[in-house]
Amino acid sequence: MPPVVPAAPRSTPESPADNVTVSCPLVNLLPKLITQILLQLKINDILRVRQTCRHLFKQTKSQKLWASIAQQLLHSPEIIWPSWGLPLDAIPAETIEDLVFRTGRLTEMQRTLWIDDSNKEIRTSFEGLIVRPYDSPMGLHLIRGRWLLVQLNDFTLELWDLDNTTYAHPAATCSQLGGFVDGIVHAESGGNIEIVISTTSFQTYKFAPVLPFKHDPRPSSPNLTVVNSTEGYSSLKARAGQLLAFGASSGNNLRTCIVDESTGNEVELTIGPDVKEVPTQKTLDILIQGDVIFVARHRNLQLYATSDVEQALAHHNPTSSSIRPFQSLTYPGTPLLHNPKFHPNIPSYIKAPRGSIAITHFVDQYWHAFIVQPQGPQADSLHRNYEVLNLYALSRCIDPIYGTSVGDNGYRSAILTPQSLSIHLAKLWENERDDIHMPVLWQIPDAEVDLPRPGCIAFDEATGICVAGMGSGRLWIGDAVTRREPKLSNIPDIQKPMV
Repeated sequence: MPPVVPAAPRSTPESPADNVTVSCPLVNLLPKLITQILLQLKINDILRVRQTCRHLFKQTKSQKLWASIAQQLLHSPEIIWPSWGLPLDAIPAETIEDLVFRTGRLTEMQRTLWIDDSNKEIRTSFEGLIVRPYDSPMGLHLIRGRWLLVQLNDFTLELWDLDNTTYAHPAATCSQLGGFVDGIVHAESGGNIEIVISTTSFQTYKFAPVLPFKHDPRPSSPNLTVVNSTEGYSSLKARAGQLLAFGASSGNNLRTCIVDESTGNEVELTIGPDVKEVPTQKTLDILIQGDVIFVARHRNLQLYATSDVEQALAHHNPTSSSIRPFQSLTYPGTPLLHNPKFHPNIPSYIKAPRGSIAITHFVDQYWHAFIVQPQGPQADSLHRNYEVLNLYALSRCIDPIYGTSVGDNGYRSAILTPQSLSIHLAKLWENERDDIHMPVLWQIPDAEVDLPRPGCIAFDEATGICVAGMGSGRLWIGDAVTRREPKLSNIPDIQKPMV
């Protein structure tokens, strides 16, 4: 397998080698044979071959070559490949090459940190900056490591292209939202993407923008046109096929339900008779995983049979039906959860039987994980008995936390504090001194007067790109695997609005 190297030289079609005629038997081979030869080389050697002549430049840019390299990397448990980067045959060669470079560099940084946890990189400047009006950023969300959704305090939704050389204006805007975004899910299908957004005003909006991948050479003309909207639902948590999972509905912030997007039918997931319903039992996250639907509430984890939900949705009742959980569990080691995140695939740093899932969450300044696993082989979900295992400590932050964003795979998280934005790696503690796993930290300029917006953070685990929103309106962009100079070096002064 071609190993990924820490650094990769950049090459362009305008290199001097384009005008040089090279007599080499290699160029006379069939393209598929050249690809097979290149697959035996290291990444840096492939990039050197690229600079020899125009013919080989083209061969080293082929989609088949980079898809084959990526396919080999997918077998490594250390490589974290994004879900939006699959299937490989739908991803442009330029995007795959960038992901190979990025995932390899992040893996190298992780290995270095495991050898010596003092090997963190402290940066005094960010790789990019977007300036919005004072006190305006309310929420951030990254898509494909390239597109940044920003909501402002007037409900406007903006879409920014982080691949641009400068950040003068958004690529698209939407002024139709009637409230603040409280849930976003997006589904990838053959290179296409659908984005569904819920708001605090119990409205749901669907977008189907044309969003090229990161470093995608195809022309970009994105839009934020609403293709469908519904009322009555809020706090969108998950999507599986045509099923949308909401943590709130019908004006009730405690009413969790599943909605069939194709028919509009819904079924309520009640809290169950054996659990005391209190105001703190709000739904925090939902995972639809095969034959089980997992619902994380403040005090309990509840499990529902997917077959029960599907049967209720198929009845076409004029009024919604409801189902109860087949099992309710409490969280060991803590009576209350605040911001959990489900991970359907167990991270490799935790050993668990097949059918298990992970839950990560932050409490105080610690990042923890639970494991939810079936107890022994069971015939089906209705007769399955689950248990929540021990609380695993993964990492720690010293300063007060203003916002967190955990990667979908559960290997990395981004943490925003008044002084810094940092990336943390998940690792089970070996001793009390082995508790901070932080490869990169960015120091926030003007931290003494410019505080972060609470919860205003976005993170792409596979690419190492993270964004932090500040009270001044600044959106700081950190790139853990940067290849270039910062896009904006002159930082404007903080301008407060006139009273």
